[in-house]
Amino acid sequence: MMVYFSIHTLSAQNFELGSWNILNLKYNHDEKWSVFGEAQLRSLKFYSNFHYYEYKGGMNYKVHKSVMLTLGAGSYQTYREGGNFVLPKNNDEFRLWPQIILFNQSVS
Repeated sequence: MMVYFSIHTLSAQNFELGSWNILNLKYNHDEKWSVFGEAQLRSLKFYSNFHYYEYKGGMNYKVHKSVMLTLGAGSYQTYREGGNFVLPKNNDEFRLWPQIILFNQSVS
């Protein structure tokens, strides 16, 4: 059993610092099956003026050493600028997606 955990924070746009925070989780059940989750929180000023968040997750199935199939779902929320999640919302989305990931293992 392997569990991966990572946090990313990115900043800076046109001298106005903002923040883009990402939390990723992945759990490998076995060599073929895994699940993942991700959450994001974004702001237009440095840890202030939050206007966007999303959370999503899904499952992966490794068909072959070079091919993985994914089915994911997520919620994506965007609020108007000018505050911390000030109403009204600009977007309130739910997405469901399939994905095929191809791996290319190069020889050194």
